[in-house]
Parts: sequence; structure tokens; C-alpha cells
Amino acid sequence: MKSYIMKINGKYYGGIDYDAEPVGKASHMGWQPNANEIEPMILTDKKDEAKIIDCNINLKSELDRVYHRMRYAGFELRTLEVERSG
Repeated sequence: MKSYIMKINGKYYGGIDYDAEPVGKASHMGWQPNANEIEPMILTDKKDEAKIIDCNINLKSELDRVYHRMRYAGFELRTLEVERSG
């Protein structure tokens, strides 16, 4: 199975910090009656703390999470790198 790690603006992507204060709200997504809160991304300098993303469909889901933070929370994307892991 293919696995990947991402680098965003020169830092490794460590996933989403669901314990942090939301940084924005997305409009409701289809059947959901309320707006979704957008939590911040975890970005780190340490490669060993990067989230390992297994398979292509999960890679797309993580890229969608980055996009939502750009669209709804004002995140400024300057660079995005995707590397094969393992």
C-alpha cells in the first residue's frame, strides 16, 4: 500500500488538532444542519512527527482538509509537497 507525508509551507503536516480552539467555520455540508467548526492543522519541523497518510483516498481526504482551512479559515498556502513514505 502506498503511503505519503505532506509538507506545508516548509513544515511537516501532523494532522488536525481537534483539541485546539476552532480557527473558522465552514458552511454546512449537505445534510448537516449546522456549520462545521474548523480546527487548526498541526505543522512541525520534525519529520518523525509527520502524519503518515495511507493510500490515495486518504491522501485526498487530507488534501481536502488543507483546502477547507484555506477556504474557510484564511490559511495561506505558499508551498505544498507530497512525498512517498516508507
